[in-house]
Amino acid sequence: EELEAEYSKETTDMEEEMNKSVAEVEAKKQAKLDTLRARLYIPLQKRRTLVDQTLAEREAQLSGELDEIDAQDKLAAEQEARMLAEVEDRAEKRRVIYQQRELERHAVRQAEKLQHVADLEDFMREMQLMEEQLENDIADF
Repeated sequence: EELEAEYSKETTDMEEEMNKSVAEVEAKKQAKLDTLRARLYIPLQKRRTLVDQTLAEREAQLSGELDEIDAQDKLAAEQEARMLAEVEDRAEKRRVIYQQRELERHAVRQAEKLQHVADLEDFMREMQLMEEQLENDIADF
């Protein structure tokens, strides 16, 4: 009975030590995950803020250009005979500006999506490496 009790105590002690080690590894894994999330979130927020700011500035610039073209069109309507060639030129500029604005919006959004996908892929690779490391650490115990 005494040997059985001693064996039971040693087994219980070993189980407690193993559970403690596993808990420590889990805590380290969670801390690494939290660090990775923070590293991904902050640059993403900065990038979004910069993209939004750049789009707003460009939108204001293009809107200003469109307002200027509209004012010139009003003047040209009063002098239509003499200014017909200029009106046609401005119409082409307007079309180019609209097209340019749409292309820029699309390009910025696509770049943002591609960057987000790349960030997620990096995050997933890091998660996989951490998971493999955790499995190796647990297997070592």
